[in-house]
Amino acid sequence: MAADASGEIRRYSIDTSALIDAWSIVYTLKCFPSFWECIDDLIRQGVIRAAFEVKAELIKQRDEVEKELLNQYEEDKKAKQKAEGDIYRWFSSKDEFFVRRTQDIATYSSEIINRFGRQLIRPTATRTVADPYVIALARAENRIVVTQEKPKDRKVNIPSVCQYYGIRCIDLHRFANEQDWCI
Repeated sequence: MAADASGEIRRYSIDTSALIDAWSIVYTLKCFPSFWECIDDLIRQGVIRAAFEVKAELIKQRDEVEKELLNQYEEDKKAKQKAEGDIYRWFSSKDEFFVRRTQDIATYSSEIINRFGRQLIRPTATRTVADPYVIALARAENRIVVTQEKPKDRKVNIPSVCQYYGIRCIDLHRFANEQDWCI
């Protein structure tokens, strides 16, 4: 487990984009099973969590994620059959990973929505809107946000809202690096 300069264990709030990119592109189960074993360990230790709204997004995007991953397994039928059941099973078996809304998370997410509203949550979005809750969880529990969103000039997104509230925000590579994982 990674600790900061004071020796305090770093804790993380992970966004849907980071989970989907890790699972289907960056750290696929087929190539990096040890990454997912390490994630499981951090989940058991309470180091990494996701807002419950992230689970709702994952369920909504399940078909997209499965399609992306299954395309990677076209030539390996055995791995493809294994992958078909594993994606949703992995996410849905992690109840302790997903944090339900507490009073603090509700207060902070309302504040974020009131302040950034439609700029952060696109009304045309076909998925649920977990972003404010990812940030609110980080704020409520002093966590670092892990997202694949990149800071963009004049655009409100997770990194810019985190910057506004003074919440540290990193991507998957930095997260794995902070864990000193050699995967």
